[in-house]
Amino acid sequence: MSVLESSALLVLCSGGAMTLVPERSLLPLPVSTLIAHPAAACPPTGYEPLQSPVFERHTIVTTARLLPFPPELVLQIVQSPSQLIRLNPLVVDCRLVPPPPTAPSSSTATAEGGQAAAAEEEEREEEWEIQDRTHLLGLPVSWSYTATFLPTPSGVLVRPRAGAGVRLENVWTVLPAEPPVGEAREGKLNGWSSVQERAEIWAPLGLMGWVRGTLQKAHEGLMDALEKRLEELAGKVREGS
Repeated sequence: MSVLESSALLVLCSGGAMTLVPERSLLPLPVSTLIAHPAAACPPTGYEPLQSPVFERHTIVTTARLLPFPPELVLQIVQSPSQLIRLNPLVVDCRLVPPPPTAPSSSTATAEGGQAAAAEEEEREEEWEIQDRTHLLGLPVSWSYTATFLPTPSGVLVRPRAGAGVRLENVWTVLPAEPPVGEAREGKLNGWSSVQERAEIWAPLGLMGWVRGTLQKAHEGLMDALEKRLEELAGKVREGS
């Protein structure tokens, strides 16, 4: 989410990798029944949403910001899953999921270029479990889900494991940039960066409008949180110089 902002829609379904944990003492019936037992109306684990254009829609939400900080400083946050996850105000906890033991590959398999590249990508990919807390219909609700993070030369690729037939893929890109007209070239700490988050969304027809609107608002909040965190880091760098 992004994984991080899109997590609000995971309360709709307990299928897949998500586990819903309601605040039981505060959830009266019948709302508690709907929240605590959504599996009856949700697809089983491993479900793949229908690919027919009648049932599924695809869209892209792009959020961009020009920031007065050098790319290497921005990448310190963007390529750190724990820091990037905690930019989301809904997050209350996160942890790295230990990778499963891998079976030794044969010499024939490792000799194949494509398979070797895939194996290298798997080694660099990290899976994180994230716990969020928010309010649904005015009631406190918490839930957990997982997301994989794969660093790229200029950012990170994030694949949240959403539910309710929603699939997400977020790409963060950080590149050097020229300052706006009238602004100092050095910015607030030796340079400027163009930061872009591109989120691809696949969702059921009835959910797409709500999902897109939620993501657009949340992504702007993430950029604000990123800029605030960069201000803090830049201040520490200046103090230490």
